Amino acid sequence: MSKVEDVEPAIEADRRDDTGELDVEKFLAEAKALREKVANAYLTAEILRKAKEEGRP
Repeated sequence: MSKVEDVEPAIEADRRDDTGELDVEKFLAEAKALREKVANAYLTAEILRKAKEEGRP
């Protein structure tokens, strides 16, 4: 399972509920988690940039 195409069906199946419908709540939870990761990465990058400008390691 090294190719993206190989794992996409498993990911898609994981996003479905017991009836086979897409689980909207699961999508929303994934989106929220991704948004938080992006925000944290941005803040970390800003902190590192400021530290570099100030000559701190």
